[in-house]
Amino acid sequence: MKEWRFPRFALFTPRFLRLGPGNGWLVAFGALALAACGPDMDTTIPGPQTVREYYGEAPGLQVEISGNVARISLIQGNDQLRRGGTLWAKAGPYIYLFSPQTRRLLSEHPGLGGVRVTTRTPAGTWIAEALLTADRMTGAGWARALSAGHDARTEGGESPGLMSTLVRYGEDLTEFRYNPAYAR
Repeated sequence: MKEWRFPRFALFTPRFLRLGPGNGWLVAFGALALAACGPDMDTTIPGPQTVREYYGEAPGLQVEISGNVARISLIQGNDQLRRGGTLWAKAGPYIYLFSPQTRRLLSEHPGLGGVRVTTRTPAGTWIAEALLTADRMTGAGWARALSAGHDARTEGGESPGLMSTLVRYGEDLTEFRYNPAYAR
């Protein structure tokens, strides 16, 4: 049986579209036209003060910019850690990452590559951290994350299952680390 082969692409390409030494200008012109049609995107990285404004008066809020990542550090109260234990220690960063403030920050500053939230005790001991990169979330992902974050913030004290859902969702979407003294 004779083997069938697909005909060469060049046979079906109109002569004016075939790449060769005489029509390199066509490729250059096309690339220029495509670049000119694209929207202007401001890729500047916001400063620490700008990022701080998104999160308002969070307890012990400290902000720094490292490369294109906003690094946010917050205090998680000892009463939360005593009452909620490991679960609340793990959930701390996700409470802030999966918030309308983070979504706005990432959408309004497309040059920002991600947000890293670190929680610490009032004495300054590191508890947990999680990094959410800007490319990890879609519209539907944000809807689910905002819902999980809202539920945990408003009803997590009475329903630990909501905190657990938030932690599982956060672990699926972020790079995270926990201090073993607080989160086993």
